[in-house]
Amino acid sequence: GIAMRELLAVLLAVLVLLNHGAIAQTPAGHLSYKVLEQRSIPNGGFARTIVVSKVNPNEADLRALGEKLKRDTTNERNAFIWVYDDERAARNRLAAISEKLTKTELQHHDRHYVALYSRNANTGNHELQIYPSGFSDNGPFIQVKY
Repeated sequence: GIAMRELLAVLLAVLVLLNHGAIAQTPAGHLSYKVLEQRSIPNGGFARTIVVSKVNPNEADLRALGEKLKRDTTNERNAFIWVYDDERAARNRLAAISEKLTKTELQHHDRHYVALYSRNANTGNHELQIYPSGFSDNGPFIQVKY
């Protein structure tokens, strides 16, 4: 009885430690993405709207995505990439900019607009803006300079 309970307690503790270690060692930022729209920029580069593979990506996921986008755009003079975690919101990007969405649709759009990557060879600006709670005029954002 007691020996068996102690053995089970030890096994449970080992299992918890192993699981914690596995979770802690899982590398962040394995977001894949698909390109929904792309257009060329006349003096070199492109503008893109992408959707990432995970809803509500965290800051670490988005920072890792920023590094991936930096590598993916190394040979481009300019790159502007709008990052969404929801395809419907991403497809509404132009309607949101031109104020053609209902209030509910605009709220959905903004909630799922999670980052903007920009590289501009003319100005030297190269950064990722992360919107942890979606885009908002007064909401928090994190600026990552490259």
